[in-house]
Amino acid sequence: MRSEAEKGINVEWIMMVYQLPKSRTSAKKLAIWRKLNRLGVYSPQDSVFILPYSERTLEHFEWLGEEIVEMGGEVALWAVRSLKPFQDERIKEYFLEKVNEQYRSVMARVDEIDDLEQLRDQWALFGRIKTQDYLKSPLSSEVQRAIENKAAALSGKKEENE
Repeated sequence: MRSEAEKGINVEWIMMVYQLPKSRTSAKKLAIWRKLNRLGVYSPQDSVFILPYSERTLEHFEWLGEEIVEMGGEVALWAVRSLKPFQDERIKEYFLEKVNEQYRSVMARVDEIDDLEQLRDQWALFGRIKTQDYLKSPLSSEVQRAIENKAAALSGKKEENE
C-alpha cells in the first residue's frame, strides 16, 4: 500500500531557520546539530531544516526552537508548500530513501540472526527508525513482519530445546 506522499499528494512541510549568537560555544551548536540529526531533518542549506508537517514534527521544532532562544539565538518556524513539484519529490525521496536504507539494513541482519537477544536489538533499532519514518514507508510493514516471523521461529526453536 502506497503512502499519501508516494501517491504524489501534496505534502506540507515545516521549515525551521535558526541562528545562534557567534559567541556561543561549539558544544551548544553540536548539541543542536545532534538533535536535528536525530529528527532526520532535510537541510537544503545551512541553518535551514525541513520535516513533513504534522503536530508531532511541529512540536519537535517548537521544543528545539525554545532551546535555541534560551541560548540567545533566533528561530523562525514556517509551514510551507513548495511551488515546484520536483522540489517536493526531491524532499520526499530524501525522507523515504533515508528510512528505507535503514529498514533494508535491519531486514538483512534479521535474516542472519539466530537468537532472541539479537532480535530484540533489531526490534529496538526498528522502533528508532520508525520515529523518522514521517512518510510511512511501505518497507516498514515488511520489516515488522520479518522480525515477527523470526521471533516466532526462534521461540519455537527455543521451546524444542527446552
